[in-house]
Amino acid sequence: KLSAEELMQQPDFLKIDQSKLPLEIFDSTDYELLDKSPSEWLESGRDGFAPYYISGQWIWKEAEVLGYNSETGKYIIRFGADGKPKEVHRLNLRMGKESPIHFEERRTEAEKGRTEAKQIMRFDHFVNVQVKVAHCDFHL
Repeated sequence: KLSAEELMQQPDFLKIDQSKLPLEIFDSTDYELLDKSPSEWLESGRDGFAPYYISGQWIWKEAEVLGYNSETGKYIIRFGADGKPKEVHRLNLRMGKESPIHFEERRTEAEKGRTEAKQIMRFDHFVNVQVKVAHCDFHL
């Protein structure tokens, strides 16, 4: 039996770029309805935490929330006073006054949804490959 890592190296394994499946599309409407609006969050404080890539891994790092871009639907943040501003989706920004437990539950639920979607996509890909192989074998 192949390990998960070995399976991922197989040529017919469907590799999925998670950037094409942003976590926000799997956010529960229940959480969205309970969330504050961007202006309410900004009024409650400008501190937060966001994912930060360092030394080959992602960590949650303190960030200053500079504003909200209504055109992109993203918050504008900066790591440190000298940091370059960047935009992040709501599920990549835990506000300073937000419950860490509630935020983690929300992200975990969205991550489960994304994982399920990837499993479905891989299963569909597997079935399509099998149909093509069977179709080719049939015509030989």
